[in-house]
Amino acid sequence: MSIAFIETARFPSQFAAVEWSAAASSPELAVYRLLSGNWPLAQEGGDYIAIEPASQAVYRYSPQGGVQGEPLDQLLSIGPHAWN
Repeated sequence: MSIAFIETARFPSQFAAVEWSAAASSPELAVYRLLSGNWPLAQEGGDYIAIEPASQAVYRYSPQGGVQGEPLDQLLSIGPHAWN
């Protein structure tokens, strides 16, 4: 299990715990399962997000259908720790 914390441009200083999904990830897309149900993007629906490494764009992701629609947000940081 690889758990990290992410922060996005729409929700700065609101960190979400995520677990990397190795099976769903590729060189073009890093897929994470949301562990923080109270994080704003999690409350908007969906249990997964995908991050495009080249652009740092954050997308809603479905294991059955892949990336869903346009980017939701922009990644600010991802790492093993969250600070408040």
